[in-house]
Amino acid sequence: MPAAVSGLVITATADQSHRAAIDAALAAAGCFEPGDWQENRLPVALEAVDEHASREWFEWLCGLPGVVKVDLAFVAWDE
Repeated sequence: MPAAVSGLVITATADQSHRAAIDAALAAAGCFEPGDWQENRLPVALEAVDEHASREWFEWLCGLPGVVKVDLAFVAWDE
């Protein structure tokens, strides 16, 4: 069971071709639950086993092609 659940908002470039690639990357990773695109923003829930893994996934998201920034909306830790 995940120990950390994070709410994130991905902001992508205006180029819509990146959206499909971002969607595919999130699905392949298996630890993300994406919401619906709102223009160039996508809300995402991330479930990770610990703080370290959560940070690594955050940095991975930031490095995806087409991602301009990733905002952290909340984090819930389960002891």
